[in-house]
Amino acid sequence: MRSNREGKDIHALQYLLAQYEQLLEAVARASNQLIVTEDIPLAIEKSLKAFGEAIGAKRAFIMEYHPHSDTKEPALSMRYEWVAEGERPAINDPDEQNVPVRQKGTEHVIKQLKAGNIATMHIDTLPDSTQENLLKKKIPTHQLVPIIIGQKFWGFFGIMDEDETKWGDVNSRALFTIAGSLGATIKQLEEHEARVEIDHKFADVVANVPGVIYQWVERADGTYAMNFVSSKLEDMFGIDAKAVEEDVQELTKYIPPEDWKNYRHAIHIAKTEMTPWDFKGRFRTTEGVKWWHGIARPSLSRNGDIIFNGILMDITVQKKDEEELKRKTLELEEANRKLEKMSRVDSLTGIPNRRQFDEFLTFTWESARRTASDVSIIFIDIDDFKAYNDHYGHLKGDDCLKETASILRDVLKRSTDFVARLGGEEFVAVLPDTDPEGAVLVAERMRARIVEEKMKHEGPRGGTYVTISAGAASARPVDKKVTMHQLLDMADQALYEAKSNGKNQVVCKSCGVMSTDKK
Repeated sequence: MRSNREGKDIHALQYLLAQYEQLLEAVARASNQLIVTEDIPLAIEKSLKAFGEAIGAKRAFIMEYHPHSDTKEPALSMRYEWVAEGERPAINDPDEQNVPVRQKGTEHVIKQLKAGNIATMHIDTLPDSTQENLLKKKIPTHQLVPIIIGQKFWGFFGIMDEDETKWGDVNSRALFTIAGSLGATIKQLEEHEARVEIDHKFADVVANVPGVIYQWVERADGTYAMNFVSSKLEDMFGIDAKAVEEDVQELTKYIPPEDWKNYRHAIHIAKTEMTPWDFKGRFRTTEGVKWWHGIARPSLSRNGDIIFNGILMDITVQKKDEEELKRKTLELEEANRKLEKMSRVDSLTGIPNRRQFDEFLTFTWESARRTASDVSIIFIDIDDFKAYNDHYGHLKGDDCLKETASILRDVLKRSTDFVARLGGEEFVAVLPDTDPEGAVLVAERMRARIVEEKMKHEGPRGGTYVTISAGAASARPVDKKVTMHQLLDMADQALYEAKSNGKNQVVCKSCGVMSTDKK
């Protein structure tokens, strides 16, 4: 009996040793494929094949643990697979891609794997649907080894066979070794794919961005270099990009001397203060002068080089549009000034009109309120002007209005005094800081100057010469005895009285007091 037991023990030990050696051989072959095959996805596939064949498995695969594409809950997807001859691949099956862990019923297995343990998954611990699927494939168990990338659970390496061989018990370290090698290779692949994606995105940006992408460097020893410049330099400005990369000084011959000094100064400020560089200049090209706009951000490298990553944009059309806009803006401003003047100046006489009078009187009234000074208004009317028009005609009537306006303007000696034509033969003067006596004095000068001019008026209702009547009124806004509109009414009433009393005279009203100067 003892001899039989010892024989069985030796047989079991020999079997275990054979499995141990078989597993080591599988790991060695698989690891070798990861080393010698340059194409990373192909290397992983060959590694699974070498491992699976070495241990006589039916299937070897790699599953990724990731958020579900829709629900974001934990899910599993088969990324790589090898199957033995005669077995059907499962990598394209719907139940192997983007399947929630909850649906597979493998939460307890994932928990084991996340803890860093090798898991043996028996089908009798899984949901009926999963059991049925695995029974069809004649796979009673899975041996699963966690794949850790950067201390994060990435997924697992799985072995399927019909025998319930617990390879983890044979040599768990060997399984962890191949899982680690696979993880390192997957990481290398992901980094490579990320770099390729970045390169593709950069190439796409360079191809589609409306400008020239470049990297210019000022070395610590004071020399310059163009590390990279996109081919659009030639497309946009007719400058050979390769020639500029080989010798950055090639670019300088296209920049006019007057721009070069400003360009270098802008670069100096940017690199000294490490602030963004923003410059607009010109290139002399075979197609003529082209405007460009350069933008870059400087950064200091570890070796002391200052690197400018930036973009050059062709703004020739924009500059032409700006010049055209500037020209049109100046024309519009000039037109607006003319319109403004026309809207504020009487077109016949050239003196201010009613609109400007309203603005000036309001300003003067408020100013007088602040300074506690007087404001005087004089309404002026050409006597019997209708008869003058009827007798001499409208052209002569216009001449009479222009001459009268010129005389009234000349009488006002102070720059602060104001005269305007209200319409027809009516005029108005505004005299800031002027009391009633001063208003009468100015109005009388106006009346006398018109008489002195001796403009003939021989119509049926006219006298020998043209005359005017004037109504003056004064007030001190701060006293609040009258409003601005009441002051206007007072001057208008004074003019009415001057006309009614025989014309060619001045009547003044000051807060109810009236004086008459009749000639």
